[in-house]
Amino acid sequence: MQEFFVNAVGKIAKRLTPEQGIERLEAFSRWNVYSPTPGDVIDAAQLARQHQLSFWDAMIVLSAQRLKCEVLWSEDLNDGQTIGSVLIRNPFTAC
Repeated sequence: MQEFFVNAVGKIAKRLTPEQGIERLEAFSRWNVYSPTPGDVIDAAQLARQHQLSFWDAMIVLSAQRLKCEVLWSEDLNDGQTIGSVLIRNPFTAC
């Protein structure tokens, strides 16, 4: 949520106003949060190796998989890529 707000109100071409950014954060705050287990850390390390991801990106992808997310919004991964059952989309790419 921090990354979204910083980028959405300050770094992209079509910026949100701070008020709009806060409204989005309030909506995001209702989403489920995943707390990884030690086994998830090992699985993320393996996922990082298999897909040539940073460990941190792999942990995010793994968490999305565990939450059964169909889409993972990330500016750091490849838009349109599918890892396991998760489709990666860039929220800052024009649709």
